[in-house]
Amino acid sequence: MFSFKKTIACLMSLIMIMTVTPFTAVTASAATAKSVSSNIDETNKKYHAAPSKTFTAKTGLSEVFWSNSAEVNDVSSSDGKSHKQSYAPSSNVLYWPSAYNSENNCLRFQSNYLEFMTFYPSAVLMWDGTTDAYMPIMCVAQNSANTLFDGNRTIYYAAPYDSERISNATSPAHSANFYADTWRGSKTSTEQNQNFNANMYGNNTPFGFESNVLTEFISSGENANQFYNFGNDRGKRNLASFLHIDSNIDNDASFIADGFLAKKLYWTTNSSNVDFTTAYDNNSGQSSSTIYVVNYKPIVTAAKEAAKDLESFDQTLYTPDAVNEYYKAIQDLYDCDPNSSFNQNDGKDATDISDTAVRVANCTNDIKNRVSAYEKAKAKLENSKQYRIKFTNSNTDLLSDNYYKAGDKIVVPVLSDSYEDCDETGHCTVTFEWQPAVEKTASANVDYKEQKIVPAKTPHNYGSYSQVTQDGKNGHIRTCSECGYKDWALCDDHYVKKSSTPATCTQDEQIVYECSVCHRIKTEVGEKKKGHDYEVVSPKVDATCETPGKTEEKRCKNCGDTIGGDVIPALKHDYSILVSKKQEATCTADGKEAEYECSKCGKHTGGEVIKATGHNYQYFEAEKKIVCSKCGDEKKVDTSYIVPEGYTLVETVEPKCTEFGYTLYQNKDGEKFYNNVKSPTGHQYGEPTVVAPTCTEQGYTIYKCKNCGDTQKTDFINAKGHTEVIDEAVAPTCTQSGLTEGKHCSVCGEVLEAQKEIQKLGHSYIKNVVAPTCTEQGYTIYKCKNCGDTYKDDYVKALGHTEVIDEAVAPTCTQSGLTEGKHCSVCNAVLVKQEKIDAKGHKPVSANNSVRPTCTKDGKQSDTICSVCHETLKIGEMIKATGHNFGNNLANCLVCGVANPNYVAPSQPAPNPTPSTPSTPSNPTPSTPPLTPGENKIANSYGVDSATAKLIYIYLTQNNISSETSSLTEKVMTGTPVKGDGDYKGSNFGLLKAKTTKITKKSVTVKWNKVKNADGYIVYGAKCGAKSKYKVLKVVSGKTTSYTQKKLKKGTYYKYNIVAFKNINGAKVTTAVSKKIHATTLGGKYGVAKAVKVNKTKATIKKGKTFKIKASEIKKDKKIRRHRAICYESSNTKIATVNSKGKIKAKKKGKCTIYVYAQNGVYKTVKVTVK
Repeated sequence: MFSFKKTIACLMSLIMIMTVTPFTAVTASAATAKSVSSNIDETNKKYHAAPSKTFTAKTGLSEVFWSNSAEVNDVSSSDGKSHKQSYAPSSNVLYWPSAYNSENNCLRFQSNYLEFMTFYPSAVLMWDGTTDAYMPIMCVAQNSANTLFDGNRTIYYAAPYDSERISNATSPAHSANFYADTWRGSKTSTEQNQNFNANMYGNNTPFGFESNVLTEFISSGENANQFYNFGNDRGKRNLASFLHIDSNIDNDASFIADGFLAKKLYWTTNSSNVDFTTAYDNNSGQSSSTIYVVNYKPIVTAAKEAAKDLESFDQTLYTPDAVNEYYKAIQDLYDCDPNSSFNQNDGKDATDISDTAVRVANCTNDIKNRVSAYEKAKAKLENSKQYRIKFTNSNTDLLSDNYYKAGDKIVVPVLSDSYEDCDETGHCTVTFEWQPAVEKTASANVDYKEQKIVPAKTPHNYGSYSQVTQDGKNGHIRTCSECGYKDWALCDDHYVKKSSTPATCTQDEQIVYECSVCHRIKTEVGEKKKGHDYEVVSPKVDATCETPGKTEEKRCKNCGDTIGGDVIPALKHDYSILVSKKQEATCTADGKEAEYECSKCGKHTGGEVIKATGHNYQYFEAEKKIVCSKCGDEKKVDTSYIVPEGYTLVETVEPKCTEFGYTLYQNKDGEKFYNNVKSPTGHQYGEPTVVAPTCTEQGYTIYKCKNCGDTQKTDFINAKGHTEVIDEAVAPTCTQSGLTEGKHCSVCGEVLEAQKEIQKLGHSYIKNVVAPTCTEQGYTIYKCKNCGDTYKDDYVKALGHTEVIDEAVAPTCTQSGLTEGKHCSVCNAVLVKQEKIDAKGHKPVSANNSVRPTCTKDGKQSDTICSVCHETLKIGEMIKATGHNFGNNLANCLVCGVANPNYVAPSQPAPNPTPSTPSTPSNPTPSTPPLTPGENKIANSYGVDSATAKLIYIYLTQNNISSETSSLTEKVMTGTPVKGDGDYKGSNFGLLKAKTTKITKKSVTVKWNKVKNADGYIVYGAKCGAKSKYKVLKVVSGKTTSYTQKKLKKGTYYKYNIVAFKNINGAKVTTAVSKKIHATTLGGKYGVAKAVKVNKTKATIKKGKTFKIKASEIKKDKKIRRHRAICYESSNTKIATVNSKGKIKAKKKGKCTIYVYAQNGVYKTVKVTVK
């Protein structure tokens, strides 16, 4: 107690600190954790290993040995080879002594000139219910000796029969337990010794005759349409077939009861093709060999069931001793091997089988004992259930974790102490209790948890949260308006991611978080910026002497940003390499200017042609010749204008500035004669033209001849050179690229040093998030820190009001109430105002708790209570004790029988005394008020007294339970079924939804929902059928919501109803009834619905309009046998109704639910809103 008080004191101090420093964490424990009590590990260690979940049935021999005999011996066959009889095919043969073919050890009978002999030993076969079990048969047939041969010896059939067939058979149907395959045999008597051979049977199985001598002559079953005709031949014919176990053996009562069958078969043949009668049963006889069949099917059935159950078996639901016994029984089923009862290699033959019956009996008893042990282990398992019960305190400390056997008393840990949790004013007084309420004994797995109970009438009355910041941390706080207690929390514990801006090449990811409580916004950097990922989009182009170039250009793969692509100025030619010197022109030959080569690109310049200057002749009259002053060329001329004989005129040339004029004659020998020679006229230069010098070229004065255009340059002036001007650098901005410093000539404009582009900077935005409010949208404002550019983006819709329901407060008899309202939990705006509802006032009724007075004890009249709130309005008045009534000197009280202390025995008792009539007490006992018709119906239905009937009537009325529902008592439910086996009037799917869940060949599990205030449930069930009456299968507690019915018949339909009840004075009062459900066990040709499918799960309908639900069942694997169609039910018919076809009709505004359910209870809901 001391430590508890100290804890309270510390808490109070810390709470006071919290009102000043809201972010100081305070933690207190309501209860101290105790050591855990547990037997879980100890119990789990006791379980043995489980058997395999797979069972493989044992099998018998697949082939048997047939020994040689005198009848079948080594001979030469038609193919020139020797053949020996050896192993023959079989299936599930447990024991097969070597069979003889001697005529002395066989069934032999003859009639109607036919003789028939069968050969097989007393064998043991095994029947597992599914596998075909068979063994080989051999026989010999022939015409009888010493008889006339009329050519009509024909066999139409040969088959095994039961003894009963001899007296009353009407058709050639085979034995109820055995049948033979089609017989095969040799064609002629000369081939009768063809031996059985592994490779020569007609269908390639290792038993039979040579394929070239086979013939099929007898049909199995009825209407034999093949035959074997001997004609006049008396030779023997070898025949072969297989004897099978017929599946009808499952219907043999003795086989099922004894576990085995022992039969000596009758064999019969018929030589007439007319319908079967005993008159034509030409040959019949009983074999001396006994055929035993061991019934292994119970092992197979039980083992398969066990293997299936192990798939979902939870061993912890049962005690270890029962589970281990169950596991052993299953393993014994798996290990059962009928072969172990027989020794195939015992060396015995067909004539030495004296102990076979003993072996069969031992094998059968072993099978029965194992199956019986399994059934007993299963039954013991069902009666050894255990439950795991846990207890956890309010600090989530495990206090106890134990297995309890069903019915064992539960050990309950002590609850934590009560303490004051919220503040020093005691505003929230907390107590503890176990949830759910602890049962006295174990009946289910339960996890009990200690729960703090805070009285509903005294919670904190908090206002809205306000945002606070302390020590650099953001938080929110709210205060109770009644006690001042401060409730706080860090926003870091409540931030929810709201939005994010993805990372780019140049910007980090920006993540916006919002506190889910106070809506504070914070922004954090998420993924870091990625950086550019450039790729070349344009390669570098080198500049030449004449054309500019371009640098390499790249583009970012992610954002498209580009770099490079700058212009490289042209290089200009450097003609510094002399290719050829200048060649002067002559009078008759052209010359050439000097030629140079560019040292950068190899381009040539110069080398222009200098035209021939022409002769500069001077005339020498004395010598009659002209001589060129430049080259000395000399020509004979004459100025007499007399042309020598034999010359003809060639051309006349006028004199030019520098050339003579003449007339040219030429004779036939090519000799030329110049005549009429005229002197050159000389140049006539015009006015000079002055060419000014440029930055790169020299200036000069040029003269041009008017006649021939010859030019002369003089007065040369040197080139001026470039006038250099600086092109200033331009700084880049966020949106414009910049330039480096450059140079150009201010005179000619030639670029001397090109300016290079500088990449634009791009904006560098800083984000500021403006949070949305209930009515205003939020956004992020971006501002560039370089240029101040701003824009808004990432708009977030207004939050809208966070609607909180202000719950309606129902008016009581004495307190007014409030209608339901709504307000915003964020901004506290009132959305729907709560309206006051006046108090209802009490409704007085009798409490029916009157007490009759006795002779010695006082009684009392019934109290008056309110039928609504059950408050006692008036205490019933006291009724005094009546006192003893001893009449006129009676020995005992007429009312209570107590002895009269003043009794005086009469001297002579009168014969046949008549007792006096007791006097009326002075205070008569008040009688119970008369019953209303409704209460009287309840009294009759449940067989209760008037007071109980009134209590039941009050409960039904207060909980709106209809009389149709409450009238469905056990007597009604187990009485005559509803016409057509339909649903009971008063059943309601919405209140009590029952459906089948797990279904096996022998069991059906029904599950249902809990019904409010129900104390228990009654499970009714029966086979389906209009006249099949319900039986009470089980009465379970209100905590149980499922039941499994076992030992059912496979492939059979069953029906169920669940009834919820309330215990009132010992009467089980019906409060809800499920709809009838139908389900079939597995193993038949029908199945159940897996689910229900609807076209819409929500529908909005205008008042007065309709909507059609389209519904269908989703099948598991098999078709469903229809007991009823899909059904529909409305949760509120005042809002909307629905008919049997699924047509909804809207009645008035509001919401309701339509249930759509199949015959096995699986369902779907359709939410309906009527506007």
